[in-house]
Amino acid sequence: MKTKIRITFIFFLIAAIFGLLLRLIQAGTPLHNYKNLLHTHSHIALLGWLYNAALIMLQYSILKKQNGSMNWIFWITQLTFVGMLFSFPFEGYGLFSITFSTLYLFCSYFLVYHLFKQSKELSSHYTAKFIQWGGIYLILSSIGPYALGIIMANKLANTFWYKLSIYWFLHFLYNGFFVFIVFAYLLNRFKQLKNQKTIFLLMNISVIPLFALSTLWLKPALPIYAVALLSALFQIFAFILLLKVQKLRLYFKNKISFNLFILSLIAYTLKIIFQIFASFENVQSFINLTVSSSVIGFIHLVMLGFFTLFFISIFIEEKFLKSSNLLKTGIYLLVLGIVLSEALFFMQSIFIYFYQISINNFFNLLFWVSFLMPIGIALITVQSLITFKNK
Repeated sequence: MKTKIRITFIFFLIAAIFGLLLRLIQAGTPLHNYKNLLHTHSHIALLGWLYNAALIMLQYSILKKQNGSMNWIFWITQLTFVGMLFSFPFEGYGLFSITFSTLYLFCSYFLVYHLFKQSKELSSHYTAKFIQWGGIYLILSSIGPYALGIIMANKLANTFWYKLSIYWFLHFLYNGFFVFIVFAYLLNRFKQLKNQKTIFLLMNISVIPLFALSTLWLKPALPIYAVALLSALFQIFAFILLLKVQKLRLYFKNKISFNLFILSLIAYTLKIIFQIFASFENVQSFINLTVSSSVIGFIHLVMLGFFTLFFISIFIEEKFLKSSNLLKTGIYLLVLGIVLSEALFFMQSIFIYFYQISINNFFNLLFWVSFLMPIGIALITVQSLITFKNK
C-alpha cells in the first residue's frame, strides 16, 4: 500500500507542476503548447491523483482488501497514466495518448466488475449500493472519450459536441463515481446514520438528469433548466440528511484530518449551492460571460477544495499518512493556495461581469498564488515517502 500512496502523491505533484506551467503561460511566458499541457494536467490530476486516491480508499478503507484483484488492476492502470504523461504533452489527442486513454477505460471496466463482486461482502447495504452505482457511472463517463474520438475523426472539434463530450466525461466521473465513492465511505463510517436509503435514492436519481446543468450554456428550452434545478435540489436534500449524523467530531481522532474534512464539506456545500444558482437562465448569462474564470474556479473548487481535501483527510485519519510538522506545513500551504486562487477566480468573474474589466495583473497574481500549491503538495509527497503507517 505504501508504494501506491507514494505514486499517487507523485502524480498529484506532477499535475500541480503542469498546472503551474499553465499559469506561467497565461502570465505571458512563451512555453510549450498550452492545449497539450492542459490535457496533460487535467488527465494526471483527475486520474493519476483523484482516481488513484479513490481506489486506495476503496481497497483499504472500505473493502479492507490487502491483496487480490484490486492490486493488479491498480498497477496496470498506472502504466496507462504514465503513457498519458509522456504522450499528451507532445501530441495532445493523438495516436499514443488516445491508445493509453482507451487502455485506462478497459482497466476501469475490470475495476467495476470486481467492485460489484467485492462490495457484496460488505455489511452496510447502502455502502455497497453507492460503490456499485459509482461503478456504473464510471462506465457511463467513458462514453465521453469515445464520442470525443468520433467527433475529432469527423473534424467536429469546433462544434458544441466537442465540449459536451468533455462535460459528459467530467460529470459522470466526479458527480457520479467520485461523489458516490465519497458517500460510500461516509455511510460505511457513519453506520448509525438514519435515512441511508433516502440519501441513496436522492443522490442516485439526481446524477443523470443533473447533466442538464452542463448543457445550459447552449440555451436550451426552459424544461431543461427545470430538470437541472430539480436535480440540484435533490442533492441539497441528500446532503442535509447526511449532516444529521450525531456528534460528528467523535468519528475523527486526528484534529488535522477533522479540520480538512470540515473544509471539504464547506467546499461541497458551495458546490451544491452553486448548482442551484446555475440552474437559472440569468445566472447562466453571468457564467457564459466569465467562463474562463467562473467555470475553472468551480472545477477547482470541486477537485481541490472538495475531493482533494477529503482524500487527504481520510488518508491522515486512516493513518496512511503520519501527522508531522512537515505534513502540517504542506497542508497549510496547499489550503492557502486553494483559498486564494478560488478568491481570485471568483473576484475576476465579478469584475468582468459587473465592471467589464479584468483584475490588474490577474494572471501574474494567479501564478504566484498557485505557486503555493505545488510547494505544499511537494511537502506532503515527501512525507508520504518517509513516514507513514504501513498497513
